Amino acid sequence: MKRIFKIIPLVFLCCFTVGCQRGEEVVGETAADVETDIQAIKEGYTELEAASNAADIDKYLSSIADDILFIPPNEPAYVGKEAFRSYFQQIFDKFTVQEKYIVEGVKVSGDLAVAHVTYSGIYTPKDGGDSIKTNGNGITVGKKQPDGAWKIIYMIWSNERLIYPEQAE
Repeated sequence: MKRIFKIIPLVFLCCFTVGCQRGEEVVGETAADVETDIQAIKEGYTELEAASNAADIDKYLSSIADDILFIPPNEPAYVGKEAFRSYFQQIFDKFTVQEKYIVEGVKVSGDLAVAHVTYSGIYTPKDGGDSIKTNGNGITVGKKQPDGAWKIIYMIWSNERLIYPEQAE
């Protein structure tokens, strides 16, 4: 009887090990797959930059998941594409936007990716006044869609102008 208690954990461990190895074979990614995903994510940021600079909210939203969670600097979290639309439409309504995004790094694991992006922006009030210049860092998490497109599901960013007012020009 004691012998069976020694064998059962060994059998379980063997089955678990084999099962994990087979799982890796099924979901494994090649370096080429990961590189293709990274390139697609970088191209997505080029499209986001163009949409932002054109104040094209619908194009901007095409890269955003319906249930996005985003956290702007010094503000509460917002949830959902409509909250995202409202937040950014106010900016596009009040300012002419000139932004530049630089993707500093992307890590891909399966159908999730994390990107570190730096940005700089000049926001010129449409009703006159001095432009606001700023820069910062952002982290986004993207999820690969069944059609292969990437959508942002989480977004958080800093605004260095708020942290270091002396940097404002």
